[in-house]
Amino acid sequence: SRLGWESLDVPALRRRLLVAPWIGSRHDWHTHYNTACVYAVAIHAHRHDPLLQRKLARYAVAHLDQAIQATCGRAAAVERSWMVDEDPDLAPLRRKDTCPNALFNNFVRTVYPSAEAFEQSPPSSRSDKQLREYDYRLLEEIAKVMQQVWNHRSETADVDIQQATEWLRTERKLWNSLHGISADESKRRWQDRVTLIRYIQANFQPMSSSSPDFPPPLVPDEATSPNGLPDLGEIEKTLAALHDDMKKARAYAMSNAGQRLLRARAAAGVTRLDTKTVQRLSTGYAAAWQTLDDWLEGEAAHTAFRHALRDVPRLTRRRVTALRDGKRLRI
Repeated sequence: SRLGWESLDVPALRRRLLVAPWIGSRHDWHTHYNTACVYAVAIHAHRHDPLLQRKLARYAVAHLDQAIQATCGRAAAVERSWMVDEDPDLAPLRRKDTCPNALFNNFVRTVYPSAEAFEQSPPSSRSDKQLREYDYRLLEEIAKVMQQVWNHRSETADVDIQQATEWLRTERKLWNSLHGISADESKRRWQDRVTLIRYIQANFQPMSSSSPDFPPPLVPDEATSPNGLPDLGEIEKTLAALHDDMKKARAYAMSNAGQRLLRARAAAGVTRLDTKTVQRLSTGYAAAWQTLDDWLEGEAAHTAFRHALRDVPRLTRRRVTALRDGKRLRI
């Protein structure tokens, strides 16, 4: 507020930002993240002063580090893909071949060391049957990882509403990816699989790293699945059914609508979700992922998965009691 580009410098920013937490903000990850964004945006004003750029970038990265640490050992509230690739406020830190970018990249490698490499090139020597079998195994393992993620979240007490918003934004992306990968015409788009695997590795620690079969190898060993895999015809039928489910999936729609609602509630001054809401939201999504895994493993019917998708809770502003609609959660 009332800072001109010409007079913008680090001491002026520090004075303003030291006061900011006491006038309506909070002493948590969100305060540090917003502070980092202010320092990053300030780099725009000093494109011809590399020394000042470096100083601003150093402060920005330091506050990003504090934002990550403020999660107290839980999953990071700042989704990696948003921070690293998308947030426009941090764009000055992502300019290649600059000092700010070098500092930022070093921070990302330190905080998210597990975004391990995966085979980049498409396995052109593999048959369509092998690729569809791989997709089937990949979806099984993703379902297992995400079930663990949501079960872990269900054990959390009240959470910051910004963190819950990131949960739903990530969830929306995952269901959208399932829709794409299950499509028959996408089986040769190997990069889609690479991108999804890296996304899960980067954003869902430690569950993805502790899951022994994620990501599944391109060539499975005999012990990969105790139940074996269905024949190609059944695999194609199952993936086609999943693709159709994703067109109208409640889990996708609810996470998308829920994300927008939580942002609106945060703007209205709501800061946290209570424990009961977190538990019901988490168990609903955990059930959807669990029944997807059960269906793919042949341990549940397709209808069970559809019912689980329909049972994902809907966040709402209205006063709807559990007796009237048990699928709605008032925020």
